[in-house]
Amino acid sequence: MQSWLCGQIHHSVVRDPAASLWHQSFVGAHFLAAALILAFLPLGVVSSDMPAEMGAGLVVGIVALLASGLIVSKTGRLDAGLVLSSATGLACTLWGGALFGTLMLLPLLIVPVEAVLMGSFRAILLIFTMTVGTIGLIDAGIGPTSGLVMLSSGEGMGEGMPVALAALLYLGTVGLRLKFLKPEHGEALVETDDISKLLTDHMTDLITRHDKRGDVVLATEVSERVLGVEPSHLHGTGFFNTVHVADRPTYLKAISDALIHQDPVRIECRMSRTSKDTGRPIYIWAEMRCAPDLRSDEDAVIVATRDISVRKEQELALIEASKAAKAASVSSIQFLANMSHELRTPLNAVIGFADILKQELFGPLSPPRYKDYAKLIHESGEHLLALVNDLLDVSRIESGKFPIVPEPLDPSLLVKGSCKLMSSVAEVKKINLMVLVETGLPEMIADPRACKQMVLNLLSNAVKFSPEGADIRINAKRSGYGLEISVQDYGPGMEADDLPKLGQPFFQCDNSYERHQEGAGLGLSIVRGLVELHHGELEFQSEPGIGTTAILRLPLDCSKERDTVEDLKQKAVSLNRHVVSASRQRASGERG
Repeated sequence: MQSWLCGQIHHSVVRDPAASLWHQSFVGAHFLAAALILAFLPLGVVSSDMPAEMGAGLVVGIVALLASGLIVSKTGRLDAGLVLSSATGLACTLWGGALFGTLMLLPLLIVPVEAVLMGSFRAILLIFTMTVGTIGLIDAGIGPTSGLVMLSSGEGMGEGMPVALAALLYLGTVGLRLKFLKPEHGEALVETDDISKLLTDHMTDLITRHDKRGDVVLATEVSERVLGVEPSHLHGTGFFNTVHVADRPTYLKAISDALIHQDPVRIECRMSRTSKDTGRPIYIWAEMRCAPDLRSDEDAVIVATRDISVRKEQELALIEASKAAKAASVSSIQFLANMSHELRTPLNAVIGFADILKQELFGPLSPPRYKDYAKLIHESGEHLLALVNDLLDVSRIESGKFPIVPEPLDPSLLVKGSCKLMSSVAEVKKINLMVLVETGLPEMIADPRACKQMVLNLLSNAVKFSPEGADIRINAKRSGYGLEISVQDYGPGMEADDLPKLGQPFFQCDNSYERHQEGAGLGLSIVRGLVELHHGELEFQSEPGIGTTAILRLPLDCSKERDTVEDLKQKAVSLNRHVVSASRQRASGERG
């Protein structure tokens, strides 16, 4: 029987032991009372003394009792079932009392007791109003008083006995519930209170329940820990008043969005907290997670408020540290750029005079060794000038002042022209440049000078790290992204941990004093910066002892910023909505 009753209660109260017990008792009592009347009904039908009105009334009473139990069982609305049950009992008092006497005053006693035991405030108010009205009608002469003569003469007792017994049985179930279920109810409430206190003592989130206007109707005791005030101070507009004036529109919008979309909403805002030491309000950062109250028929929102001031301070410290680091990096690069400007003038003079001496424009040098010295001075000066120019390029890229002038560009000519320029350098190490350019490559919009510098730097890096007699493969093809240019060498390669660092200024895989390759580690940094200015991508693939592949991906129109992942998602959602709307319009047109 107990397991059957458990299966008859609504799922919304299954996890609440106290509510589950009261729902089981209500449903079981009403079904049992209906069964008892139904059992006496055939005896009354067989007896020729039962009035027809009584038979009809018993059928209506059975239906009402079953309906009351089913309402509670299927909807979980105990107050609705209680109102219907009480209305049935009071109607039985008026109708049955006129036939069977004061025995029918029993429902008048049961109804208020039942309402107090299980009804909500609104249900209690409505039921007591109906009860007072019924008493008024009895006082006016309608109801059991008209049957007192029948009661004293013994007439009508036989016909009224099933109803009276059912009423007495129901009154007995109320007493049994009061005796046996009330302790369990109390124990359940005590257990619930203990659990609630345990959660309150250890929770860091303030839980509040808000109506559709944002006013608080319920707040937990954590408010003293989070906001420094008692829960009663947050009721009504108290919670709203703690929100910073500038953040109140965001707070109200979050409540509204949670109700409209029936989805959780998360916001961050500033709230005032009363200081325990000074009693003055101080502002804290709080995170609110607003979710609709799905268990309530009313428009309500459950809000969990958490103090995130410490996290905000850490975020602010990280931002400040990042700004400081960026400023230091910019300062260092700016310093190098300024120094580079200062170095270019004397370097040009050194290179120019060394070239004059090397060519012996003013006569032969004696001894001849001076000519070799002049050649070395000229080569060293050009190397330093190239380094200075790289520093200037890095400085302009880092500061966002590198000029990009997009114009039509033939990718095949770009790759072939760059390889032709590097061929003389590759021939010195007997390196074979293997160029494979896909036919029919479309024209692209990019800065020709910057693109040539990117390809030349990648080729120069590959030639620099390739052994003598090695091959370098240059491949240009169309990809889904746009244009893809890859440069593959068979040099020493590098570890996987070094790949993410490629492109950082002055980074070199071999930082030892015995490294065999020249360079300051600025070539790939310039390439990465120029790729970002063209809204492209630069990828490296490498394995130690096998070689390295640099993959350069550029859009066909580098003047337009590439869509981000979020942009693509929004476009996909918009397209999906358009397709659904068109399908609905087509379907409605076909139905029309």
